[in-house]
Amino acid sequence: MTKRRNFSDKFKAAVALEALRGDKTVQEIAANRPLHPTQVSTWKRQPIERMANVFSDKIKKAELKILMDRRGRYIDNIFIERLRQSLKQEAINLHEITDWFQAKRAIDDWIEFYNSGRPLTTLDKKTPDAAYVYQAGTRKAA
Repeated sequence: MTKRRNFSDKFKAAVALEALRGDKTVQEIAANRPLHPTQVSTWKRQPIERMANVFSDKIKKAELKILMDRRGRYIDNIFIERLRQSLKQEAINLHEITDWFQAKRAIDDWIEFYNSGRPLTTLDKKTPDAAYVYQAGTRKAA
């Protein structure tokens, strides 16, 4: 009876990322390592299938609730659509995005910039982070 091989999570992630990049075929990746092509395909497929959980898990961990005041409230969509438009114009359209990892990195970087590096006129030329800290400090002082 052959011994079952156990690979570290780091090794599996490296193989999956290499397969997702698409620079080499699954067979080429398996030939360079002690793996069967089916195993490489499985490791490549797993992150794609679980990708939606990345976002829903963040919401669960932060114990956030997704709420709408009323069904079809138009004012909610105005803010979201404006944010989406800014994201598209300032982050997505400026980068040549070829895979999900690049898209996530570009979006995360833009959100960080939007919250901490971009002053907004609606917040008296403060960043959203600075306005939040100011508002929290004002509440404690009162």
